[in-house]
Amino acid sequence: MRLYHTFSDAELGSLLKGGNQLAYIEIFNRYQPLLFLHALKKMHNEEEAKDMVQEIFMDLWVKHTDFNPERNLAAFLFTCVRNKFVNLLQFKEVRARYVQSFRDFSAESTDRSDEPIREKQMSALIEKEINALPAKMKAIFLMSRREYKSYKQISDELGISEETVRKQIKNALKILRTRLGFIHYLIFLLFWR
Repeated sequence: MRLYHTFSDAELGSLLKGGNQLAYIEIFNRYQPLLFLHALKKMHNEEEAKDMVQEIFMDLWVKHTDFNPERNLAAFLFTCVRNKFVNLLQFKEVRARYVQSFRDFSAESTDRSDEPIREKQMSALIEKEINALPAKMKAIFLMSRREYKSYKQISDELGISEETVRKQIKNALKILRTRLGFIHYLIFLLFWR
């Protein structure tokens, strides 16, 4: 029986890349408490810190075949915490701005006569954020959402895999959710085509 707790990080990294679940479990057991404490110091919120660390380990397993076993495992994991924390701060800042913008916008007028103006402004905001997507991602996203093409049709037309199409659309939606904020994103999902 292999004693994974005696393996070095480099050995565990190599086994992880090969899909070894026991190596992954050892990495989790070895680093989860440390990453949690590190995240908690940054976030001051236990639930958010737990969620962040869980997400890091989920990503690690999902992308294990991409892991470079020559990199320092501990440094990689702590960098993941830092990057997720920075992304979370940016997301919260953008969301707060858009929520405040929406509140300000809603407070300006409760008169129904300005609805067409608000719809135009909302459409302009959505268009602006879609136009800010990277060119390839934007093209794929618009083919899917405006031209109603299937992933297969887009894949065939652009000469890329369906998985690439799926990832590009997923990433576009993730970017739009971050940039538009929660309320605008919900409106976008409900009404934009």
